[in-house]
Amino acid sequence: MIGTGDNPFGAAQGAVIPNSTLPAIVADLGRLLEREKRELQAGRYDQLAGFAAEKHHLLAQMSQAVQRNGGGSPDAEQGRMVAGMREMLAGNMAMLKHRIDAINELADTIEQATREAESDGTYGAGNLSAWAV
Repeated sequence: MIGTGDNPFGAAQGAVIPNSTLPAIVADLGRLLEREKRELQAGRYDQLAGFAAEKHHLLAQMSQAVQRNGGGSPDAEQGRMVAGMREMLAGNMAMLKHRIDAINELADTIEQATREAESDGTYGAGNLSAWAV
């Protein structure tokens, strides 16, 4: 799991991760986040579960790579790569939040319209309550 602060790996300061697989994992994560970003920007949400599973897998690989190497902190280049991943994750999360907010707004509108339709006498009491969100 990626931590917070200047040491995203939660390791002792000064330790360096020598594992050559870590940059490859971070690069894979970057490519995945770019694909996810393009899908979100295009309004295609049918692959979100797959993206989430792939991110989970890559972050687990990253954690294992760090643990195999004594939990060391990243070198300068690895630190920049991880910082870039954080920015990409935050950007994708903002797009997803915007989508969720829009869905919630629509659901609230439908729920309010249902309540109003029930209360104006057009429909009998309880006729639409089974449909309320």
